[in-house]
Amino acid sequence: MKQIRKVIALCMAVVLLAGSFSGQTIAEAKSSKGKVTLKVGKTNYTKRTCQLVKGQKVSVKVKTSNLKGKKKVTYSSSHEKIVSVSSKGRIYAKKKGTAKIKVVVTSEKKKMTSWLKIKVVNKAKSPKFDFKRKTVKLNSGYSMPLNGIGTYSLEGDECVKSVSEALKRGVRLIDTAYMYDNEREVGKAVRESGIPREKIFVTTKLYPDQYDNPEKAINDSLKRLNIDYIDLLLLHHPGENDVKAYQAMEKAVRQGKVRSIGLSNWYIEELQEFLPQVSITPAVVQNEIHPYYQESKVINYVHSLGIVMEGCLSVYP
Repeated sequence: MKQIRKVIALCMAVVLLAGSFSGQTIAEAKSSKGKVTLKVGKTNYTKRTCQLVKGQKVSVKVKTSNLKGKKKVTYSSSHEKIVSVSSKGRIYAKKKGTAKIKVVVTSEKKKMTSWLKIKVVNKAKSPKFDFKRKTVKLNSGYSMPLNGIGTYSLEGDECVKSVSEALKRGVRLIDTAYMYDNEREVGKAVRESGIPREKIFVTTKLYPDQYDNPEKAINDSLKRLNIDYIDLLLLHHPGENDVKAYQAMEKAVRQGKVRSIGLSNWYIEELQEFLPQVSITPAVVQNEIHPYYQESKVINYVHSLGIVMEGCLSVYP
């Protein structure tokens, strides 16, 4: 137990139902050198795609501080049956499909135009939780334990002993990462546990400094773990070439190297931009969520896509 207390992170699946997104501001149109840039949260959109869930209502805010005189803003949709937009910039995702929202800002003789492509997806079924077995069924078809341990800061024999003791006491989800520098130790504990491999769920992660060569990063993790396959592989947080890295993870799934893939430290704005660019819907989004730090809107949005929200709670010795 002494070793267990030194485990830094406790990972657990969070159970909340999908909710409403009315009132969310999705975009701000800002003039910049003769063009309009649409902004969602911290993400700038210039002819990019944003994903919404059927029934979702959002607003477009327009800021044109460098335009002089009286300003007129008009909005239009290329497919009103898919996405409608009001004269005040209120967007409503009606049905599955893709449409473009056009924003035109006119001031005196100046006119600026920008587009934001909206991809609308159907609301997915909420993840299926089995509290008797203490598992949740992922959209990949595999089951994940509802709780487990993280291994951040555990090194060498201490890591092997901690993971081994956790497995003896019934823990079946072990979370590691390339950056933790203990994948070898985690793999050793799993192999020597005497527990059938399919009964243990191992998560590891890729970091942004690996996104430029993701195939090598995945193979390196597999080699260090030496446990035949990875149950869940996550991108640790948004970064340059994150789509490229995720596409390599999709390939690893098809090759049987990885069973489920997902994201870590991704929130609504990042997901709305990222998801239209990939083929396999993430099975899990892992963020810091616990009684002292709650993200209800994020959980609702993630669950509405059929993705399991996994909360990470830091536990310090």
